[in-house]
Order: sequence, then C-alpha cells, then structure tokens
Amino acid sequence: MKKTVYTPYTYLIGWSKLDKWYYGARYAKEHKCLYETGCHPYDFWVTYHTSSDRVTDFRKEHGEPDVIQIRKTFSNADDAVSWEGRVLKRINAVKRDNWLNGTDLEFGFSPKQGERLVLTEEQSKIISIRTKRGLSQAKDRGVQLGRPNKIEEIKEEIYTLRLQGLSIRKIAKKVSISSGSVRNALEQCRQKNKSPEFLNTWFSELLNGKYTPTYRDSYSLLIWGISWEDVLFFYRTYLPFMFKKEPGGSTVVSKQSKTLTAKQIEIALSYLKDRRNGIRNCVIFLLSVKGGLRAKEISRLQWSMVFTSEGEELGGAIALENAATKGKSGRLIPINKTLKEYLILHRENESTNGLSNFVIQTERSGSTSAQSIVNMFQRWYRDLGFDGCSFHSGRRTFITKSIRNMSLVGGSLGDVKQLAGHSSIKSTQRYIDQGTCPRNGILDLV
Repeated sequence: MKKTVYTPYTYLIGWSKLDKWYYGARYAKEHKCLYETGCHPYDFWVTYHTSSDRVTDFRKEHGEPDVIQIRKTFSNADDAVSWEGRVLKRINAVKRDNWLNGTDLEFGFSPKQGERLVLTEEQSKIISIRTKRGLSQAKDRGVQLGRPNKIEEIKEEIYTLRLQGLSIRKIAKKVSISSGSVRNALEQCRQKNKSPEFLNTWFSELLNGKYTPTYRDSYSLLIWGISWEDVLFFYRTYLPFMFKKEPGGSTVVSKQSKTLTAKQIEIALSYLKDRRNGIRNCVIFLLSVKGGLRAKEISRLQWSMVFTSEGEELGGAIALENAATKGKSGRLIPINKTLKEYLILHRENESTNGLSNFVIQTERSGSTSAQSIVNMFQRWYRDLGFDGCSFHSGRRTFITKSIRNMSLVGGSLGDVKQLAGHSSIKSTQRYIDQGTCPRNGILDLV
C-alpha cells in the first residue's frame, strides 16, 4: 500500500506490565495528508502519537508503551470513527480504570473519578462529524428540524382575536406565545388580507352575529392598512352606531348604552331586594336611575349631603359637593319619592350596623370606589339579561326622562344640564335617547 493513499485506521497501545491501555482512531482530513506525514498506518508512532492528553501525560510519567498495534484500516473517516465507538462500547472502556479512554463515542464523555471533563480537539471533531451526519440523514427522511412552527397552526385564531379588539398582550397570553410572535403573525395576515374582498367577508361575519363589534374594531382594521373612509363607510352602511368627533377631529365609532324602561326598573328593584345587602343595592341603583349620579358621585356621597344640618331629617335635595363630583360639578338634586323611601330604610340599617360617613359602604370598608359601583351594575344587568345596558344606562334614563317631562313643570334643557352636572348643553344632548323621541305624538298636536 502506498504511503500517499489516505487511509484512516484504528490502533491499540498499552503498558502491559502496568495493565494500562488505550484504543483510538486516526482520521486526519484528507487534504492535510502529505506523503509520510499524512493519515496512513506507517505514520503511527513515528510522526503521530495520538492526540489524547491522558496518553501524553501517562507517557511522560511511565515512558513508551510496549504494545503498539494497528487494528483495522478504512477508506473514510466516518467508518473509522464508527468502528472505534463500537469497540470502546463493547469493552466498556469508559468505566474501566485500566483504560485511558474518556469516551466511547456513543454516550458522550465521562471523566474518571475526580477528574474534570475537558474535550480535546479530536473529541470535538468527532462530535461535529456525527452530528452533521445525523442531521443530514434526518433531512433525507423528510424530518423537519428545529422547533415546530406553532404560529402557522394558530395564525387564524390570532387574526380573529385581533379583529375582536383584543390587545397584542392579551392575545399572546391567551394563545401562550410571545408578543413578538403575535406581531409577526398579524403582519403576515395584513399582507395577505389587504383587499376589498377581505373587507366584505369580514363585515359579513359581523352581520351573522358572531360577536358584537365595538369602536376598537376600527383600530384593528387600520392595522391591515385599510383607510378610515372604507372603515367608516361599512360601519355607517351596516351597523347601528352613532358617530362623534374626538379631540383632533378624528371620527370614532361608539355604541351608547340603552336606556331602561319602567318595567325594567321595576324588575331590577325586585331582583335587588331579594339579594344580599338588598336595601343598599336598591339605593345605589336608584341614585343612578332617579338621581342621575355618576359612579364617583355615588361612591363619595355622604350622609351630610343628604340629611339636614341637624342630621335628624332627610332633606328635600341631595347637596352634592364639588369634592364628590367630576371636576367642580357640585349641585342640588331633588330627591325622588322612591329614592327617599329607600334612603330612610338604608339609614336605619346603617344605624344598627354602625353608621359611616359615606352613604354607600361595603362589609369590609366604610366606603367604596367608583369602579366597584360600575362592576356592580355590570353584574346586575348581566344576571337580569339586560343586553346593551351598562352603568351609564341609569344616568341616560334619568336625563332622557327629565327632558321629556321638564316642559310639564315649566323647565328647560338648561335645568336638566344643571341636574346632570354638565358644563355644556352639548354634553347633555349626547345622553338623550333619540330612539324614544315622541316625534309622531308631536306631529299629532300640531
């Protein structure tokens, strides 16, 4: 065999008197093999003495081995490495103290007791060769490498949630992926769906009643690059929304809360009476429907604003102070008969349980917050099945009915503005329920 032929091989060296052995493979890169200095059995223990640090240290301490053998030759490096691994695994060299090998090339590297695991250059090359070969074989079998692309599976779900108005952070939490992945999925959808056909399809789904759209849907559509004009055209054409101008001149689509009918008010009072803290809850409800108070005003209302200065008799009006209102909208609000009855009952209950300065208190605190009041109304209306109603329904009902009946007592829209605590009549007009305007009745009187 010529010395210039690239010939990887395995070998065995040992110190028989000391019972120490080492089994290895020589497989230098083919382009680096030049004549006698290349990868060939003739160079073993002439120019090549293994690359094992353990063998080098052992030679320095105990001298040259008395056993030097070429065990097998190969035509390529992969076969040499594979054979070496099989032999080392069969003789269990890693776990035997009389062998200097630190790896069997099958189960990784295992240092001897008390030694630190350090990979040599030769060992790193072995790992690299085997890893690349395994990845190549996996690709040939059609295996998709890397983590599964979960985004493709849930892209449509992300798209739908965004159109429903959910924020990117809430979508990420709901589908259990990162916010960045949600943005990438939305960007892909935007490029795909930027077309009039998409708009028609989406609004058709809205009309099928899959969910109730809100003004946030407008902002969702803008993400896809659709103009305001197209968005507003579809809203005005298909959806029963009211439009208002926001500061800066931008048009925003918004849906107002429904007003309550007399029958609904009666049902709500009957429902609240039978619940825990029934009298208190009826007072909260009536302060909104019969007094037109905001959530903050209900939560900050004190007994001193309701009773006379002596604190013994209920006054004829609620003297709402600026500190309890929005801005400086303190005002006098005449007390409705039904509201007055429940306030007296509530006062008696509070006297028994320990009177607080605030009219509305909880079992854990002497006062409550505006958000707690809003949450109560949402829960009540949901349980009663009053669709489209929110906390503002009570205040809208109060303002709408006040305007309807103000002319009967010689009042005007300005008087209703004062009762509502508005600084502008335009604000009051937005609370009026146009759907119940008695236009037909007026025409009959003309």
